[in-house]
Amino acid sequence: LLRQHLKCPVRIENDVNLAGLGELDCTADDVDGIFVLISLGTGLGMAILHEGHVIRGAHGRAGEIAFLPLFNNHDNPDARIHGSSELMTSGPALERRYVERVGAGQSEVSAASILELSNQGDSIASEVVGDFATDLSRVIVSVVTVLDPTRVVLAGGLGANPLLLQPLL
Repeated sequence: LLRQHLKCPVRIENDVNLAGLGELDCTADDVDGIFVLISLGTGLGMAILHEGHVIRGAHGRAGEIAFLPLFNNHDNPDARIHGSSELMTSGPALERRYVERVGAGQSEVSAASILELSNQGDSIASEVVGDFATDLSRVIVSVVTVLDPTRVVLAGGLGANPLLLQPLL
């Protein structure tokens, strides 16, 4: 219907793949080989691009890194829905970790505010962010080990936050 109405070619694509294409288009460098964009926010996903083209895989699921089985949480029913890695490395995961650490009094806290607390020297927030970054690094190392990309970009509401980079370095 869109093709008929717009009278031009139309392709439906997921948001992370589009972010990867946009990032690649905006970069000043030519990126040869494999380029990945890891989107970290309310979920966890990845765009894989090779020579400027999105790699979708045989069944369209390439880049679904949320389901990497890196953590010992496979018996959690939510892992079947959201993925083992997403349960540990997403905005909601960071928020859950912090609330579990400080107790029930902090029911409404954002991932961005936890990063800011860590940046301001809050010891609990710093510990939670450090543990979170360690788990995120496991995801990134797994991707790099398998795909050997020329570039990895962190994006998304949480991944684009520069306060997350310090514990990853």
